[in-house]
Parts: sequence; C-alpha cells; structure tokens
Amino acid sequence: MRKIGKIISLVIVGLGLIFCLWPTLSLAEDSNTLLPIPKENANLDCSDKNKGSLDYGQKIVCGQVALSDIPYYILWVANFMLGIIGTICVIMVIVGGYQYIFAGFNDAKKGAGKKTITNALVGLVIALLSWVIVNVIQVNIIAS
Repeated sequence: MRKIGKIISLVIVGLGLIFCLWPTLSLAEDSNTLLPIPKENANLDCSDKNKGSLDYGQKIVCGQVALSDIPYYILWVANFMLGIIGTICVIMVIVGGYQYIFAGFNDAKKGAGKKTITNALVGLVIALLSWVIVNVIQVNIIAS
C-alpha cells in the first residue's frame, strides 16, 4: 500500500511539472524576451548596409555589439535566471506540500514540510524583488 502511494505521488509531481513547464515550452518560440541567435549555417548578411536592421542575436554573431546594447543583454540574462529561480521556487513549494501532506502524524516531517514551503516562498519573494530592482535600474540606464 505504501509503494502505491509513492507511485501515485510521483505521477502527480510529474504531471505537475509538465503542466508548470508546458507554457514555457510552448511559448518559447514566440517570446520577445528570447535572444534569437541564428544557426551557424544561416546566410547572414553582416555588411554595413544591414547594421541597423540586425537583432541582438545577429549582432553577436556578426561582432557588431555596441556599448549601448549591453544593458539589453544584461536584462535578458537577468530575466532568464529569474525565470529559472521562479520555477525552482514553485517546484519546492510543491515538494514541501507533498512533505506536509504525506507526513501523517509525524510532527518532525510536518515541520520539515512547512519549513520547505516557507523557504521557497521567501526565495520567490526575493526573486521578485530582484526582478523589480533589475528592471528599475535597466530603465534608468537606458533612459540616460
């Protein structure tokens, strides 16, 4: 009976992860926040006549990155890392919830589940605050 409970919980966690990550995977191609880097065998015209029409990924490949483009790259890296951190925090809240639910009458395991949830939520709040700070700084850098 205990083995069936573990199998069911693993299936539920797996389905939860799939549903949490599915929007990220399905919208990845259409997102404007992704840095499009062309494939190596793509025919990319790096001549001076196309200098203004290249997107950020093409500028990297052509070696035409200007100093004014660096804040955009930093913002992209920061948003990418914050997305990963947010996903990890949500997963840890789910793990803490399962720890709490399956603790039964064991108070030590219930306490560990509560602590996992609390730490994950604190991490999520810190990640959201860092996102706000990065965006405020980025707007001030680009505006000046």
